[in-house]
Amino acid sequence: MLKRICILSLLAFLIAPFVLVSPARAAGDLAVEFEATPLFSDLNFMPGDLVTRWIKVTNNSGEVQKVITDSSNEIDLDHLGDKTILTIKESGNLLWTGALTQFFNAEEIYLSDLTAGATKQYDFTVYFDPLAGNEYQGKTTIFTINIGFQGGEEDDDGTGPIVKAKWEMIGDGQDDSPDAGAQFLPSGQYQVGKTIKVCAIATDPDGVADINGVYGDIFYPEDMALGPNHESGRQGCGQIVSDEFSLRKLSQSDGYNLFCNNIRNNNNNLPTFQEGYDYAEICAEDGELLKDTAYVYCGEKTLSYEDPSGGYRTLVMAQDKLGLSGTLENYFRYLPLTAFETDFTGISYGNVRLNTHKIISGDLTWGGLASIRNIGNTRFKIKVWQDDLGIGKTDGSWNVRYDGRVGSDASFVNYNPEETVVLDNPLNLSQTNEIDFSIEVFKFPPTHEGDSYTGLMVLSAEREAHFTCEP
Repeated sequence: MLKRICILSLLAFLIAPFVLVSPARAAGDLAVEFEATPLFSDLNFMPGDLVTRWIKVTNNSGEVQKVITDSSNEIDLDHLGDKTILTIKESGNLLWTGALTQFFNAEEIYLSDLTAGATKQYDFTVYFDPLAGNEYQGKTTIFTINIGFQGGEEDDDGTGPIVKAKWEMIGDGQDDSPDAGAQFLPSGQYQVGKTIKVCAIATDPDGVADINGVYGDIFYPEDMALGPNHESGRQGCGQIVSDEFSLRKLSQSDGYNLFCNNIRNNNNNLPTFQEGYDYAEICAEDGELLKDTAYVYCGEKTLSYEDPSGGYRTLVMAQDKLGLSGTLENYFRYLPLTAFETDFTGISYGNVRLNTHKIISGDLTWGGLASIRNIGNTRFKIKVWQDDLGIGKTDGSWNVRYDGRVGSDASFVNYNPEETVVLDNPLNLSQTNEIDFSIEVFKFPPTHEGDSYTGLMVLSAEREAHFTCEP
């Protein structure tokens, strides 16, 4: 048996720090001191990094005790534990080493004997494989370290919180599609994000007062990259979307009305349930929501207008005061929206000479010459259509021809009036680029009145696939 001091650990590559959160408490004849609280924090844990922190154990039992350690409550969906080495030493002597995955699977690990009244320091080192690839960016593993004496009574009953259901929504239980699960449309406006609520129902066998906090994490689609117009540390590919966030507890009446009335009656395919739970169990007249033995918790997260369309994994974790946790995850969809805006309403070709190719160039400065920017959450190519400006045909052939391109490094695409063409060089997520047009007139009509010609140009978009993540 292990008399425990429970320490919740969150290990993440690059995006979040390696965090070891301890309750910093003594358990009867066992006293534990940590080098820092949290033990590991404020780190950008990257391949090749090595971090050491100590844990001191004091024996107040009056007799020799065997100090042992193990882990529990492991969540390693991203297999980050395979690439992280844990080493435990005492006074420089190696006690145990292996991948975190081996630590998770090990039985109780004996560290050393500790005489009555003595204190020993154990150095825990984590080392991230320097050959770990980009596929581990933003990945996390969560686990609890247990350290204590072998034998005796358990310090806790080992039961953690339960997340019975979870969902995402806007408003009071709505989303943007009748399909099962949550679906959200982006704003379609430049630099205007989409704020969604992540909610969960949590309980604890030891009473809801034992719940220390409820937290949410949202992760980018695993197979989609944001692309070259974003910083290298933010590339999607399963990374966490900014930081973890807290969910706050709703009142009993607000939580019951939200879940058991609004959602159950109007959008009942929205939530994901933990196995063994459903509306009937949760919303029963003698159910936990009405008896104040479970609560609804909600928090907000804003997705950028430029975050890619696709399936976003969301994880909710409820954690009790001993560091034990319960989790539930699902996916919501950020629906695709192909949208752009321009800083011009027309193109003035000015004075045009016959048989002369005249180019009207745009620029990259918004509000200057012709610019176009992506305000949706997909990549796309621009399509263009123009009429003939009233210049007409001769012998069945058009008297005017156009060219267009997106970006000064792209080739011009030729097109005739009343013909829709796709311009090369897609606009990536959040990208602004110049758009250039040209005109060449072969003959002016003799019957035209006045010195100017006006017509219609129509721009539209053709969706392109997202960038994919490197294997």
